[in-house]
Amino acid sequence: LISGETGTGKELFARWIHQESGSSGPFVPINCASVPDTLWESELFGHVRGAFTDARERRKGLVEMATDGILFFDEIGDMPLDMQGKLLRLIQEKQFRPLGASEERPARCRFLFATHRDLSSMVAAGSFRQDLFYRISTLNEQIPPLRERSGDIQALLEYYLDVNSEKYRIQPLILDSTLKDAAIQYSWPGNVRELESLALRLSLEYPGQSPGLKQFYQALDPSYLSQTDSRSPIAPDAARSEDDSLQSQNWKVQEKALSDLGLASGISLDFDHLVQNYSKQILQEALERSEGNRTRAAQHLGISRGRFNYQWKLLFGDNQ
Repeated sequence: LISGETGTGKELFARWIHQESGSSGPFVPINCASVPDTLWESELFGHVRGAFTDARERRKGLVEMATDGILFFDEIGDMPLDMQGKLLRLIQEKQFRPLGASEERPARCRFLFATHRDLSSMVAAGSFRQDLFYRISTLNEQIPPLRERSGDIQALLEYYLDVNSEKYRIQPLILDSTLKDAAIQYSWPGNVRELESLALRLSLEYPGQSPGLKQFYQALDPSYLSQTDSRSPIAPDAARSEDDSLQSQNWKVQEKALSDLGLASGISLDFDHLVQNYSKQILQEALERSEGNRTRAAQHLGISRGRFNYQWKLLFGDNQ
């Protein structure tokens, strides 16, 4: 039984066990929270042709699919009570019967389980079978949350950035010491899953670049800079200082653009034309102030370079 908070990497650990076990069969995962109650038996044990109205052909269940490998039950605490009894029998007898079949078949696979719940409390509350709990918890491995594994944070972040670079064929994001410190000091309430999601957003928005603290925090939480975040990892003053500087630049750009729109002339303007004109002025002024450097221009405007390029192409018809 693998226990740990949501997103700590329980399935990754289970896959590692499978890899190191020397199993010749596949790793077959099932998320117990996603299976409708009425489909459990068919999903797990399969069915023979004619077992029910729509059963036009034989279908293998997950137990059979995992032959010579590992069947991994993720979030076992979400399995319905009536199905828990059938799972207990499967584990003990190593036999299963597909729906509609007259004979049992051998289950030639091993079982792993994972949960983010406190199963012992569920047993006390009557929502999880005690005999199944004792059966699956003979060996219990607790996966600590990412906030307690600070030594893993940088390695995981660099790993996912490299994966994204290769997968999407983009330049890898440059992870400087400031961002590394920010990542290490952040509490990661979503654990590894949150870190993986952050790495993907940063990779796609800042390929080959080194985003600042503002961009890092906004990727974590778009509302981070507009509120006091109890999860705040580090030096919020540093982030605010950078933000204030950028906001000052933004105001100067906007002020210049507004003065050039011709509003003081008294001429009525089409709204869409006005917005388009304003946007053009904003982009051009930001680029001028950045001496043609689009990365800095995007930072001045508080957007990614990719979005800057997209808006430029949309308004000016080219991406040069």
